[in-house]
Amino acid sequence: MEIGEEFSRAIYEFFFLLSNNYPRKASLDIVKSRYSIPRRAALLLYRCIHSKRDSVEILRKLIDSSKVINREIIIDGFNQLTTIYAILHGYSVFKCSDGVIRDDLLAGPRFVINNIDRLSVLLSTALDKLYPKRAVIVLDSQPSHSGYAASILRKRVESLSIQIEVMVSKNADKTIIEFTEKGYIVASSDIVILKKAKEVFDLANYVITEIIRAENKITNIPLLLKKLHGEWCRQGPVA
Repeated sequence: MEIGEEFSRAIYEFFFLLSNNYPRKASLDIVKSRYSIPRRAALLLYRCIHSKRDSVEILRKLIDSSKVINREIIIDGFNQLTTIYAILHGYSVFKCSDGVIRDDLLAGPRFVINNIDRLSVLLSTALDKLYPKRAVIVLDSQPSHSGYAASILRKRVESLSIQIEVMVSKNADKTIIEFTEKGYIVASSDIVILKKAKEVFDLANYVITEIIRAENKITNIPLLLKKLHGEWCRQGPVA
């Protein structure tokens, strides 16, 4: 999805409203109505734009790859693999207001399951390079064929000299949050999970930038917000 001039204004206005403590749903409804935003664009706003306070909170939790070595990490499987799938297949991927990479796909688990062979290779390569002490990959059980995807992942990572567990959970978010409470680093872009986490590693971003080498395909929304705010400030007071 291209971010044109009008949608850029929608992004900035939504960020402004959230940062001034306007309710999230009401703010999204206002911006959607004003700019006639379609469903996918609305999903991007909802997932990618957070208040300044929430964005700073998550940014402070982000760690780099060197901090993952010999640590325990919990991976939100469908969440992270969907973003990797998106970059591979030419869909838009965004660095969001909190510094975390996200996509705007509406049927992520289905895409992951249909492409699990290639995605499992990329995930396995990343974990081999990161070399955590233990990794737990959690897949939500609700999408059809989640068990099949889990079996492919298990086969792919079994040769690594890392302790790796692949789980299928009826409540993936709850399971992931329970692991974060045990001190695990979390790899997810779900804002509810990130707020509960103590440390966050952007695994999807690592795969995109370090394995696939496609950093230039990521749209940087924090830079866009900075540019738009500068333009707003230069306009000066209204006469």
